[in-house]
Amino acid sequence: MAKPRDVEPCFRCRTAVKLKAASLIFFLCLGVANCVAAQDKVIVATLRSVSQWSLWTALESGFYKELGIEVLPVTFTGGTQTITSLVSGDVQITTTGGSTAINAALKGGDVKLISTTLGIFPYTLYVSPRIHSAADLKGKKIGILSFGGTAYPATRYALQHLGLNPDADVTFIQTGDQIARFGALASGSIDGTLLQPPDTIKAKELGFKPMVNLAQSGIKFPMNHNSTSARYIKTNRDKVKKFMIGYIGGLARLKTDREFAIQVLGKYLRNKDQTVLNETYDFWSALYPAKPYVEREQIENYLVTLKDRGSAKAEDFMDNSILAELEREGFIAAAYKRYQK
Repeated sequence: MAKPRDVEPCFRCRTAVKLKAASLIFFLCLGVANCVAAQDKVIVATLRSVSQWSLWTALESGFYKELGIEVLPVTFTGGTQTITSLVSGDVQITTTGGSTAINAALKGGDVKLISTTLGIFPYTLYVSPRIHSAADLKGKKIGILSFGGTAYPATRYALQHLGLNPDADVTFIQTGDQIARFGALASGSIDGTLLQPPDTIKAKELGFKPMVNLAQSGIKFPMNHNSTSARYIKTNRDKVKKFMIGYIGGLARLKTDREFAIQVLGKYLRNKDQTVLNETYDFWSALYPAKPYVEREQIENYLVTLKDRGSAKAEDFMDNSILAELEREGFIAAAYKRYQK
């Protein structure tokens, strides 16, 4: 990985310096050792997914170290596990499916969405070469992560788009994350599943057929979000804000520093195929929102699919206050300006 470039030493950070100032100083301090004396620690639950790319970029850029916060990512195989770990207090922040977080909140869990990683469906429904039409999918097995994961409602949308009844025409199989689903499709144990790049590239090479491209639908949906608890925001707001400062820095660098972002992706995917990495970058970087606010429409589009939402409304599940604070302070604009060429 390329090392951050050297800059003139910043003034010695004092413990009394407000976080607002720290957020603006952050990029000036990049590459300067010991700008922040003591480190806070935050455990973050993540998934094996390209949706984590901004966080990976932040970590590889050393942003959190410069901010004096130790972010410890713990990888889970499903969104339900990540949210369970948040509600139990084992982790402080999750970057996982928004619908999974909403489900937990509806059951009484203390969960708030604080930013959007991905607010539209990034999937294409791929099916076996034996499937030639929507009618051929009747009676077939469709792989999903879990019934509590975001791929499940997305799969239902795709099947409905094809004129199928998800409750009657297919059988859903809880196969696991995308790596597991692709493996199940390749082995023939399922007949179709939702995929994202880079697995879409491999799927086409193996002869699997794309039937519905949900990324082109423009449907807003809480696919992946950074979440924490209202209690943690109240008692550790500075830590949450530092996490978001680093995250925004990673997002900005991903969207504007293609070469570095591809290096990061290759490392985490353990993939050196430049064709795959470049196609993955082209697809994903365009989908990530530059200002990742949680949108009311994302949440409402999920709530309307639920039979037991009760009186819940979108505002019950979201807290954009920290992100709005960072934008008012000029941090978001500064983050993008740093890497513009």
